[in-house]
Amino acid sequence: MEDAKVKAFDGSKLEAFFKEMEFKTLINKVAAISGDMNITAPSPVVRTSKTKDGQMTMFANEPKVVTSIAESNLEVIIVDDEDKLKNLAKELSKAKVIAFDTETTDTDEMKAELVGISLSIKDGQGFYIPVGHTAGVNVPTKKVIEALTSAMTNPKIGKVAHNAKYDYILLKRYGLEIAPLTFDTMLAEFIVDPSSRNMGLKNLASVRLGEKMTHIEELIGKGKKQISMADVAIESVANYAAADAENTLRLMPIMEKELKKVNGEKILEEIDLPLTPVLAEMEMTGALIDTEFFASMGKELAKRLAEIEKEIYAHAGKAFNINSPQQLSDVLFNHLRLEPPDKGRKTATGFYSTSADVLEMLRDKHPILQWILEHRELSKIKSTYVDALPAAINPQTGRVHTSYSQIGAVTGRLSSNNPNLQNIPIRSEIGRKVRNGFIADKGNVLLSVDYSQIELRIVAHMAEDEAMLAAFRAGEDIHATTAAAIYDIPLEQVTKDMRRHSKAINFGLIYGMSAFGLTRTTDLTLAEAEDFVKAYFKKFPGVKKYLDGIRRQAAEIGYVETLLGRKRYFPTLMNKQNVQMKNREEREAINAPIQGTAADIMKIAMLKIPPALKSKGLKAKMLLQVHDELVLEVPKKEIDETAKVVQKTMANAYPMSIPLETEARAGKSWGEMEVLG
Repeated sequence: MEDAKVKAFDGSKLEAFFKEMEFKTLINKVAAISGDMNITAPSPVVRTSKTKDGQMTMFANEPKVVTSIAESNLEVIIVDDEDKLKNLAKELSKAKVIAFDTETTDTDEMKAELVGISLSIKDGQGFYIPVGHTAGVNVPTKKVIEALTSAMTNPKIGKVAHNAKYDYILLKRYGLEIAPLTFDTMLAEFIVDPSSRNMGLKNLASVRLGEKMTHIEELIGKGKKQISMADVAIESVANYAAADAENTLRLMPIMEKELKKVNGEKILEEIDLPLTPVLAEMEMTGALIDTEFFASMGKELAKRLAEIEKEIYAHAGKAFNINSPQQLSDVLFNHLRLEPPDKGRKTATGFYSTSADVLEMLRDKHPILQWILEHRELSKIKSTYVDALPAAINPQTGRVHTSYSQIGAVTGRLSSNNPNLQNIPIRSEIGRKVRNGFIADKGNVLLSVDYSQIELRIVAHMAEDEAMLAAFRAGEDIHATTAAAIYDIPLEQVTKDMRRHSKAINFGLIYGMSAFGLTRTTDLTLAEAEDFVKAYFKKFPGVKKYLDGIRRQAAEIGYVETLLGRKRYFPTLMNKQNVQMKNREEREAINAPIQGTAADIMKIAMLKIPPALKSKGLKAKMLLQVHDELVLEVPKKEIDETAKVVQKTMANAYPMSIPLETEARAGKSWGEMEVLG
């Protein structure tokens, strides 16, 4: 078409026709070859002083309005001087709800620099305030924060965002603490369906609004060619950012209706949303680590790994890359001719699996296995924690800042990432040693308070099992009580091995494990495991009735829920054809109400602890949450009173038919603590 010869024509009529027919590409091409004809390609920047309703805007001096070709109904106003900023502040002060979003230079909100802020207070319109672009007109960040503070902290004006915690932390770092947060469309989608694949705003808008949004890669690229958002033209970012805010605003009423369908309003309003500022405060505080300790531990591990490698090479009869699954598989199953367990299952690469489970099953088959397993454990600890944690220190704060996600686990548990501080191994001595590297600042100590057997207490409460309830009320060791029942002996005759077996049974059965499953986690034979299961349910018949009821509920209505009403869905359980999937989902259905209730109770405790501490004038700060455990940094002189407040708050977080018990420990490091009386 570019080579076509163009004769005289009425450009305005042709342009009108193309626009009516939505021939957007043709408009561009004809404009390029039309010479001096009266036709222009659609520009992403349109200057106007009127809205699409024909009414005057609040700006009389021609603001930049970015109209997306793909989203032509969206009016985007670029606020790029102080007069427009003042006028925007006036408009915001009249709003009932403000949707907000930020554009930054990094996905890590503790490192990111602010590039711009987008806001929306009505459908079809969004504002963008550039503050950190490398080219174009920016408004001084300090002026922007000052102008927005009144409306963004007004208790009568609701604030809504998608993944609000990110923007909350980012803006708080710049001096703007958003309040109140009244809705988060991402958290709402998670409550509606924790298995949803539409947690991201772009997917959610596509599914819930039928809106095709621009993906960030279209602006900044990806891979080696990716650029910073700060380097993208203001006009392009404005259209993208304002669409984020405006779509979030439009999603809110839709997600409110979806929440009502699943009775999820209270979970959002009373737990998940109020927890956002609490998590933000924890993340911003961060954990102090001892770099000298990790440097020393790193050297020790490197030395030990070198020794282990020599042993492995000696047993293998040759050197190879121990960290290569393919080379390890070749050594074990071809060179050493070990019999592959698990029916010789091969991976997609055509090699036999060398997963942790496979290596454990082979442990007694050859001396090389114990060395390989130790090498794998130490390598993991060294690379994931000992080397990585010092590298994760924020240079501005001198601390490590994890990020907690409320949508990371379908049960409602919090997850931790960048770095993950919830998965530090504690079963092995070397794993526990990593915690020694987490320390308190000068004049402070670390306080750890964790729930004692909270999930078993929840089972006893939900199952209303009189025997289990009585054991907890009497303060008995529930694992010893269980051992006495399944071995049919007096309590005082229970040995450590018996208690260990009963502990595996207590936790295994409440998560739907079969007798066969118990043989894989203990040294019990199948016959022994079957006898123990029968004895267990004879002792605790209410638990069996409860577990059977959960299976039945999940199969009949397709979901289960926590005590607080958080739902998890299992639609495939109603299809009984896939037996393997049915068994797996049954186990997950049994797990969900128990683990999810424990997570909800911990969240409630986390909400109550800051005001409880403040009311007593205590300065402690929460640092870490590891499922049933909370870690705080406390002034040394306040440790006893703080421990009492935290323990009492956690124990009374949610009313139960039996008490929730906690244990408090304190010390200079997370790994070296003493139990408090």
